[in-house]
Amino acid sequence: MRDRLANLVQKAVKEAKLKPPEIIIEIPREKRFGDFATNVAILLAKETSKSPSEVAEAIAQKLPRLDKEKILAKAEVAPPGFINLFINDEY
Repeated sequence: MRDRLANLVQKAVKEAKLKPPEIIIEIPREKRFGDFATNVAILLAKETSKSPSEVAEAIAQKLPRLDKEKILAKAEVAPPGFINLFINDEY
């Protein structure tokens, strides 16, 4: 599942015209922060003139359209720029 999510996030990063770093997908300590999360926007913000939350929003907006398998129920941005990923119940 982590590999599938990392691939999806990487596609969204590329579509946002950003150079993708290594995508790390983690399990948050608290369930309210999703099933998985990534800090990719925080890493990418250093390369742009945008805040981590702006970068996270640009990536998160692209995820539903790129999610052909419908793995994600939703993707939320949380300060300072995390992307919280909520998995559909079927998975």
